[in-house]
Amino acid sequence: MIKKLQDKCSEYKVKVLTEEDRMDIFKLYISNPDYFDIVEARPPKLEDCINDLTECPPTLSKEKKFFIGFYKNKKLFSVVDYLMGYPDEDIFYIGLYMIEGKNRAKGYGTKLLSEIIEVATDEGFKKLWLGVVSENLNAVNFWTKNGLKEIKKVPRKRDNGTVAEVIVMEKELISE
Repeated sequence: MIKKLQDKCSEYKVKVLTEEDRMDIFKLYISNPDYFDIVEARPPKLEDCINDLTECPPTLSKEKKFFIGFYKNKKLFSVVDYLMGYPDEDIFYIGLYMIEGKNRAKGYGTKLLSEIIEVATDEGFKKLWLGVVSENLNAVNFWTKNGLKEIKKVPRKRDNGTVAEVIVMEKELISE
């Protein structure tokens, strides 16, 4: 799928991120302080990068988890953490989708997302799922604008012990 993403998203250099890329990831995280204020109720930490690179649901093989970077002009522009076949085989699950802070709300996220969805559809996935913290109104609006619909709400415990409400959203993927 990485090769297909690179071909589809040709304006970017697409690569699987590793611990060696943690400073690039951290800089991207720092450029989005509102996300961390809302989702984690704290500023980003370097260890978030390591955790995000490796965390995987216990029921999913690690070979089906990818943390991808999209580089533009040798700078990390976006990250996408995705799971193939989770929680069901026909679902493409986005765990994290983040654009460099200064490039948000300019249409880049929608364009890149449409390319990712096209590749996921070509790979045979029937649905896109993700979870978004309900307080993250910019994200809720972004996902809704891009055709995702709420299917349920679940609680998520933050590091500080508070509980956030997560809206699980879904989009049917249609092959053309």
